[in-house]
Amino acid sequence: LLRRVNDGGLGLGLATMRLDLGDFNGCSGRLTMRLPRSPQCSWEDLARGQQDAPLGPASRTFAQWQAAWGLGVLLSRWENLVGDTLARLLACVLLEQRVLLLGDVPRTSTMALVLRALIWPFRWLHPYISAPPPQDILDMPLLEGTFPIILALGDLPPQWGFKNIYELPPEVVTGVLKHNYIYHSQELTTSGGLRGHGLKLPGGRHTAFVKRAAQVKQKLRRGELDLARAVEVVQDAAEAEVDIMAAMVRRYAAKQVEEARTTGQAKALDSAEFERWVGEEPECKDVGGGPAAIHEATCFYKTFSQTQLSLDLLHEEMIVQTAAN
Repeated sequence: LLRRVNDGGLGLGLATMRLDLGDFNGCSGRLTMRLPRSPQCSWEDLARGQQDAPLGPASRTFAQWQAAWGLGVLLSRWENLVGDTLARLLACVLLEQRVLLLGDVPRTSTMALVLRALIWPFRWLHPYISAPPPQDILDMPLLEGTFPIILALGDLPPQWGFKNIYELPPEVVTGVLKHNYIYHSQELTTSGGLRGHGLKLPGGRHTAFVKRAAQVKQKLRRGELDLARAVEVVQDAAEAEVDIMAAMVRRYAAKQVEEARTTGQAKALDSAEFERWVGEEPECKDVGGGPAAIHEATCFYKTFSQTQLSLDLLHEEMIVQTAAN
């Protein structure tokens, strides 16, 4: 640690400021590090980073640590956000909507970081601004673009010309985090035909997640769970939802790789075929709750199959599975 301080020029800078680091070496026995979750890889892999393996264990470790840290902050400071609000925003991110987070910087930035981390192994490939940007960036009408975005702001910039969230473009989903409120226009319809009120985890999984989060928060308040365990339970529940969608992508990748191995001829990735295949999967068809729930689930997965994050994971999985075979 001292070597890294010196290599970065900080040691000289501190000395110039007349700060004595003479006893720095002696404090090594008192330095401790508490990991939010057990690493999924070696420390050498973490040091090398994740550029060579975007879906590798180092990538997963960084995502889990970021999510665990953020969920710990939310549960300790703004526990009301860990439930319906978190689940709806997570669904919006998985469906690549335009997500605006409004509120004080610590709250909105923490939520933005949690959302990006929880979607692993999917990757957000669009504009992502987890803290209020410089003024020259805000001079651009970011929410009027045609691309997905995650944007955390304190307030609506006056230069955008919107008096309140109800005047925003209908494609924007707004999380007013101070009031634990998600607003979407009645006109919002996703590319797969999902209406705004259906922007939630499909089937009964949304309700199940919200109920699980409520149980955890109750036990945390009673002292039946410590914060670390509460974070772990909520994180596992959220990651399980994402894993269901990732498993669909992996099954399709395996199907494509097997067909290429059998025929000896690889096919180009066909997004329309992938969309049709997703629509026939059990997660889309076997949904309880009647015709309305089935329709919402169908629209949800149709939207999901058209996202860049799903196609990106599909591409990466086909590369990995082809190499393994």
